[in-house]
Amino acid sequence: GKPVYVTENGIADARDDMRSLFLRRYLYAMSCAIRDGVDVRGYFHWTLTDNFEWDKGYDMKFGLVAFDPETGARELRPSAEVFRNVIAN
Repeated sequence: GKPVYVTENGIADARDDMRSLFLRRYLYAMSCAIRDGVDVRGYFHWTLTDNFEWDKGYDMKFGLVAFDPETGARELRPSAEVFRNVIAN
């Protein structure tokens, strides 16, 4: 088959209470696909930090890192630790 790159994969989750499970399930399914012979060449989470969405402003919280647009402060969300642990193992 053709090589696969998973891009812009994530979930808007302002309270960060669904993202960890989403990541675990998605990455597990991807690992099963790799084990079954799918040529997965890359995975790109959407997104590292919260970002400006043209139709929603800063309301959608996709980031593994929370971003405060007024102060520029950034803080790791718990899901960032989950992502780190999953890809490290």
